[in-house]
Amino acid sequence: MLTYYVTTDAETGFVDKIQLEAADGYTPVYVLPSSAQWFTRYYGHYKVENGIAKPADGALPDLSIDALRKIIDQQATQLKVAQNSLTTANGTLTQLQAMAGSLTGQVAVANKTIDSLQTLVGTLTGQIAQLKVAQTTTDTKGE
Repeated sequence: MLTYYVTTDAETGFVDKIQLEAADGYTPVYVLPSSAQWFTRYYGHYKVENGIAKPADGALPDLSIDALRKIIDQQATQLKVAQNSLTTANGTLTQLQAMAGSLTGQVAVANKTIDSLQTLVGTLTGQIAQLKVAQTTTDTKGE
């Protein structure tokens, strides 16, 4: 048997701290060598009875072959769902990239149209100014 030193929760009786060295407030408990790994990993699921650490009923994970297969099957299903989600997201991303490329082209065309319109407005403004000068000159001569 291996010896560990523990403290227990006063309300629940479950082990709440473990260590390998004796210390004030710690009680020595004995653990079978075959259970040592479980005890050190899941000590919070153990209670102390007559100086021996014993797991509480149903407190430790079920590691039977059937339980492990069930977990593997659940994880495989989750992975398939995640893979499908990634595939869908990848398709959406590809569509968005295509749309961004199309929009970039449309923006370039719109900018060219705006430049053309600004040039036309400038030309029209110049022609309007010339017409006003010509009209003012004609009005001045006619008086």
